[in-house]
Amino acid sequence: MPNMNGFALYLYLKEKNPSMKIAFMTAFDIQLEEFRDIIPAIEINDIIKKPFDIDDLATQMRHNLES
Repeated sequence: MPNMNGFALYLYLKEKNPSMKIAFMTAFDIQLEEFRDIIPAIEINDIIKKPFDIDDLATQMRHNLES
């Protein structure tokens, strides 16, 4: 994204709609604590690590939407 990163987008969207469910997909090996330094409310289920197969992605997204 040319004008903002994923963290800035997350904060922008949450400001507009605090109940919105958002998941990060990343290939980086980033620890939950590093995410929490920027976004304190993030949970481990909100982070989907690449590579993943489509069935695992669908399962995790379904779980996140239901929680």
